[in-house]
Amino acid sequence: MPSANLVISYNHMKDAVELCQRQGRARQKRAAFVIMEQRVDRPLSKLLRVQRHQESVIRNFVPGHNNFQIEECRRREQRERETNILRRLLCDSRSKSDMAILNEFVQKANGHITEHILENGREFCANLIYTSQSIPTLESRSLFSANKRTAKQNAARAMLGKLEETLRITHQEGSC
Repeated sequence: MPSANLVISYNHMKDAVELCQRQGRARQKRAAFVIMEQRVDRPLSKLLRVQRHQESVIRNFVPGHNNFQIEECRRREQRERETNILRRLLCDSRSKSDMAILNEFVQKANGHITEHILENGREFCANLIYTSQSIPTLESRSLFSANKRTAKQNAARAMLGKLEETLRITHQEGSC
């Protein structure tokens, strides 16, 4: 593709890679890059932030040297994200069930939860397993209850307690 002095982007970009590719077409000196439409959930400012982060990772990458440090940094960032999300959800949880809070946490934190229901005659026990980049495995189990919903709520309450303990979230007066 030849270099251009003016690139007009009529369609929104889906990610920072596409932004970089479109900017790369404006290679001539004093070239201009115009964006006519951007996605509401991915404004140009966010794409530029991601692009700067990607450039930083590329600049600082040393094959076979920093890989462990990069993974450790990602784990710390994930742990911080999980802590902030859980703290905020617990502060705003007045009318939500424990299962709703846990589901919202898992979605926002990009974690994964596995649910197993055990049945013993007319009683049910729920087993929940949470995993993420910063928490390899966290498991909670409810006592046997008369119905599945109660068992799941009890397991969710136990899981939220374990997450608070693991992420070292304390309840202090006025912390919300």
